[in-house]
Amino acid sequence: MATKTTTKLKASVKSAINKVKNKRETYSNTANGTFLLTGSVPVVAADYDVVGDVIELFEFPPDTYLLGASVVADKDYDTGGTAIRTDLVAKEGTSFTSGVGIAFGNQPANDAVEVLSSDAADTTQTVTIIGTTTATDTVVLEDIVLNGTTPVASVKTDWGFILAVKISAVCAGTITVQEASADADITTIATGILQKGVETVTTTTYHSRLVDLVCSGTGTKSIGIKGTDGAGSAQYDAQALNGVTVVQSNLPFTTVTEIYTGDLESSRTVTVNPGDVVLAAASAVFSTNPPTPLNAVFTANGSEYATNVGDAKLCVRINVAPTTANTGTVTLTYKALVYHGRTSAF
Repeated sequence: MATKTTTKLKASVKSAINKVKNKRETYSNTANGTFLLTGSVPVVAADYDVVGDVIELFEFPPDTYLLGASVVADKDYDTGGTAIRTDLVAKEGTSFTSGVGIAFGNQPANDAVEVLSSDAADTTQTVTIIGTTTATDTVVLEDIVLNGTTPVASVKTDWGFILAVKISAVCAGTITVQEASADADITTIATGILQKGVETVTTTTYHSRLVDLVCSGTGTKSIGIKGTDGAGSAQYDAQALNGVTVVQSNLPFTTVTEIYTGDLESSRTVTVNPGDVVLAAASAVFSTNPPTPLNAVFTANGSEYATNVGDAKLCVRINVAPTTANTGTVTLTYKALVYHGRTSAF
């Protein structure tokens, strides 16, 4: 899949809004009111003709609400017999890709887990197990205090997958996390290491939306996510991957702060993308002469009259590929009517 990155970001859009002289009221140094944003983006059609390809048009500044939008092409995008179909979407948030998975073994699958150290002196540290309940995506955290070389079992006896492990302080010995009934090792953590299967994520914003998860190859392992909800409270989620097919989180996130890769294969990574808000779905466009506009017709989301698109990018996403894409450059011209201000109520 390909993505054409917009060069018209929110700073330049914000500047364009500020140039509207008949709006004197300001908020955060930006004009307050309703504006028509226009522009065009040229694309080489053959480079963006696969399902999932994204063409970014521009990025909205904060506190922006979309009233309506339309995109039209200057020539046929499709030169084959099947009309290309596209979505008009608002894409927001930060994409990131994890490192390779840790590949914990002997997952408990409806069993308890035990923790122990190779050194009898380790009796004060707390081991936090992060995992799922069997046959669910519910993430559970349990703290277990070490008792030296004596195995200590979890209270929870129906773990599904262990996603990550954290240790409260440095241990003198190697820590082993094992399946309770068979004492088979799930993972070990060497002296001086305080966590395993945990990746810290910085600078993510998802505006309380579902996030997309996609694996770098085949596989159905479970991924864990820690972040915040709309109220800023910490929350956890897990989701089984479906290879290179996108799956979504069960919960909406405002931020993502950690991702748990303990169950993921050591040859795989996972990419976390912001979920898209579909403004106009699967419309047959850019295929007739003259081209048919792709018009946003949507229900309220964030206010009575408009969709909250602050910090989002307006994008065209390929939904159904053409038989043969135009071999030349196709210019997409857009218009977006927005309200910019401090409130979502009109």
